[in-house]
Amino acid sequence: MSTVEIQRVAAADDDHWWYRERRALLSREAGRLVAGRALHIGAARDARVLIDQGWETVVIGTSGADVDAARCDGVDARLGDPEALPLEDGEFGFASALDVLPTAVDDRAVVAELARVLRPGGVAFVTVPNDVGPRRPGPRVATRADGRWAPLDPANPLPRRYRRASLAELAEGAGLTIDRVRCWNVLLRPALRRHRARLLDGTTPDLSPRTNRALRTVSLVERRLPLGALRGDSFLVRLRKPM
Repeated sequence: MSTVEIQRVAAADDDHWWYRERRALLSREAGRLVAGRALHIGAARDARVLIDQGWETVVIGTSGADVDAARCDGVDARLGDPEALPLEDGEFGFASALDVLPTAVDDRAVVAELARVLRPGGVAFVTVPNDVGPRRPGPRVATRADGRWAPLDPANPLPRRYRRASLAELAEGAGLTIDRVRCWNVLLRPALRRHRARLLDGTTPDLSPRTNRALRTVSLVERRLPLGALRGDSFLVRLRKPM
């Protein structure tokens, strides 16, 4: 994808309800902390909320065009592998990885890298799909015995999904503790299960302005309700590196 195309997609995403709400959640998590150095793995447009809060932010992206577009916008963006971050140990007080783990080759390595670059007491904010049923029929293969799974058909990719137990196992394996786990998109879970693969690969589903506004309203309502303990489409996970 060219830099121009990246910028076009970013402009469309700025008003898409799913990306807007995800950025709002990131902003809220980072806003709990005193601004310092932050790492964001993924789309540079999401990192803008960290910069606006005063965080000295480094973005690690896997797309050269995305990184170039971010640099043109004044963001400290670098091309790198989330499983082997080109960063020093203990650099950051906050790190975020929004829907990065589900599509990583080795999600354990990504979490281990987050732990490595966080300073003691540092916080990571991670979002992942929730492994909730019922699942659609068809051939599946479990990626591990803890409940994560992936499709057998490579022409129909579907990312890993997670359970609370598998999240705890990932955190423990990296030497991190879980401060909080809650669900997101409880009210919209049935509809989102049809669109998540497109959202994760950066393809913005076409929505009419009216539908986009309606979904935005539902997400705003959910943010104000105590629904985090119910089953939702995603987990919001706050991790901490022990002192």
